[in-house]
Amino acid sequence: EAAHEAYAAALHLRADTGTRIRDALVLPVIPNSRDHIAESRGRLEEKLDALAEDDLSLEDPLREVGATNFLLAYHGLDDKAIQEKIAQVYLKACPALAFEAPHAKDWMAGLEGGAPRIGFVSSFFNEHTIAKLNHGLINGLPKARFDVSVFSFSEVQDSWSDRFKSGTPNYVQLEKELAAAQKQIADAELDILYYTDIGMEPQTYFLSFARLAPVQCVTWGHPVTTGIPNMDYFVSGALTEPENSSDAYSEKLLRLDGFSTCVAKPEEIAGLPDKDYSPGQRIVCPQSLFKYHPDFDAILGGILRSLPDAEIQLIDGSHPAWSALLQKRLIRSLSDVSDRIQILPRLNREAFAELLRAADVILDTPHFCGGMTTYQALAAGTPVVTLPGDYMRGRLGLGLYRQMQMTDCVAEDAADYVEITKRLCSDVAFAKRVRAQITEGQSNIFDNRAAIDRHAKFFEKVMFEG
Repeated sequence: EAAHEAYAAALHLRADTGTRIRDALVLPVIPNSRDHIAESRGRLEEKLDALAEDDLSLEDPLREVGATNFLLAYHGLDDKAIQEKIAQVYLKACPALAFEAPHAKDWMAGLEGGAPRIGFVSSFFNEHTIAKLNHGLINGLPKARFDVSVFSFSEVQDSWSDRFKSGTPNYVQLEKELAAAQKQIADAELDILYYTDIGMEPQTYFLSFARLAPVQCVTWGHPVTTGIPNMDYFVSGALTEPENSSDAYSEKLLRLDGFSTCVAKPEEIAGLPDKDYSPGQRIVCPQSLFKYHPDFDAILGGILRSLPDAEIQLIDGSHPAWSALLQKRLIRSLSDVSDRIQILPRLNREAFAELLRAADVILDTPHFCGGMTTYQALAAGTPVVTLPGDYMRGRLGLGLYRQMQMTDCVAEDAADYVEITKRLCSDVAFAKRVRAQITEGQSNIFDNRAAIDRHAKFFEKVMFEG
């Protein structure tokens, strides 16, 4: 509400295109209800429609807007139409976004010689979930068959950024200015440009409007379609995509067999001492607070009412206001049990790993579930209860369990979610059997070389077929 008021005042003073777009993109971090989500999306579409009818001008979207519509994906709805509207507004306001690299104009599939030149681009090739999800693929592609480059907007120096620099002869630090970054990638004359994430931050989002390689792909670092015309493929996995899911993508959906990532077992988990399991009722939901859809409130309430002695632990948000907003919503929606929901302070990497190991149950958030967090919990041997959503971003837990060939913790509906959680906390034999299955199935989800091979086959196929 304060943001709406501030933008109204700003627009009264100067209704420039950048400010109008920023105003349109305002969405609640912690929505109050389903109605609040519907109202916010309606407001967004109304303002986009008004923008589309006007003369618009942006010289530098990165400077004048400098934001993405990151929060839209957490509503559990089909975002394709809105994503496409946003992209068209940007292209109308700034046609230069659709810059085309000279070599891409004349490229013809099957006529290029030598190893395919593949570039990976992100702002998160440092200690970040995106780095951990993609390092295995980037480092694992056979060097004899592929010429691999890494393009990084990140200036963070840590052990993970060192891995990307040392493992890739062609490591390019991208300029912050958009046109300069476009030129750096265009000069590499890539055959395939692979975005590990689009929509989490503005630099790669605006970069992706350009045609910098003949074939351009994005995968599920931010698991929602981009709506951007120059993005050719969305790389996903058959284990996570529901039927007819291609309708939700502006890109051509590529369903790789199995799970689509090659992730190493997390070091912070592997370093924990062995621990004998003793059953209890410690329930943890370690997800970012903006993943807490209003639909999840009733599930949390059902769990607490079915387990009168249990508490559910959450983790504080990046901003104190997020926790305060969520607490306010939970007090209103779960007045009888909200006092048994505890918000822990933010944790360092080691403490977070210990929390996952110590938990009896990890709760996955519906509509937009955990990715790396689920990998970490399963590495710790802790059951993760998940409820698959309608879109891939709510089905990553399902995909991992399918890869492990176990589905005991995959709920059919909200009531089943509550029942599985209750059983894991009260049925010792069931809990031990599930944990044994997780331990046995870990080898199926970590160091998944098959995902690299499937990417390699796709890259070589698209080189010849376009």
